[in-house]
Amino acid sequence: MRLALMACAAVLLVASCSTGPRLPQFQTKPGDRVGILVDIGETPSHVHIGTTVSLDFEKDYPYHWNLSADVKDAVRNAFSSAGYSVVDLRGEGFSYRDLENLVVRDSATWKIAPDKEAIARRLTERLGVKVVVVVKQAKSVVEIECPKADCTYHVVYGPGLYTRSFLGFTNYSAVAAFKWNVFVLNPPADTAAVDPLASELQVSRVRLEDFPHPSDFRNIGAAEFVPVHDAIVHFVEKEAVRAARTVAGDG
Repeated sequence: MRLALMACAAVLLVASCSTGPRLPQFQTKPGDRVGILVDIGETPSHVHIGTTVSLDFEKDYPYHWNLSADVKDAVRNAFSSAGYSVVDLRGEGFSYRDLENLVVRDSATWKIAPDKEAIARRLTERLGVKVVVVVKQAKSVVEIECPKADCTYHVVYGPGLYTRSFLGFTNYSAVAAFKWNVFVLNPPADTAAVDPLASELQVSRVRLEDFPHPSDFRNIGAAEFVPVHDAIVHFVEKEAVRAARTVAGDG
């Protein structure tokens, strides 16, 4: 129980735990149009937590590692493989600000946000979109440490490498630091905010068991980030397939 409460507390730093209204009954079918928008950084970061606070550091790198395009392809392929017709919403003139909080919830119901009703009509009436999938770079809790009564939450603010060292041993992880929304528009709902998908998306850290120790730990080369990139894309591939199943009603 304590671990469950800790997990929920961590998620509260970036989102709410999935205790809102249940998903309504909705129906999609092969050929329905799914709009996607990916808004993530183009460069990796490295967050390191050392044995003592004095050894902690964060570093952003200028390497353009093509992550945004590869994440978008992973989402597109998952929904295309599930039989949906995929629309690139950025290419249709939509931005993340247009789609942010498109569907909201209160204690009992889901609804189109009042200030987004015109956008929802553009999506449904002009483009024929039934579902909107948004992947946005976001703050993510990657580790919780509770050596005593108080807990420490380690947070990253974008996709990249997370390392944790203790007494000479270092663990390496790739972090898919993204916020997902999978908006069904009629009736409105967000399947990414409800279990089982919500819980799966909260675990965005992927351990890199065989990651080679960098030649310069504080100045990692572009080629050394390749396993991090690939682990993030693989995570997105799996979660996008699960997201497509929730839209299809398969859970």
